[in-house]
Amino acid sequence: MIVNNETFYVVQTPANDYVVGSEDAAIDELKNHSDDINPETDDVTVAQVNYSGSDWEIKELPWQTIALQLLQG
Repeated sequence: MIVNNETFYVVQTPANDYVVGSEDAAIDELKNHSDDINPETDDVTVAQVNYSGSDWEIKELPWQTIALQLLQG
């Protein structure tokens, strides 16, 4: 994987964790594995990881952002 702009995304599902290079790819990864996720009981996280030198910032992607992107398809 090539990291652009010092940012990558981690999609955590109950079965596996996936590392991708863009927000769109993270949403696609989530969509690809949605059949394996029980929304009532499973924890799922999409995190954005930014790094610059020795400074790292990890923040969870807001669910409203994920929902809007999924609706826009």
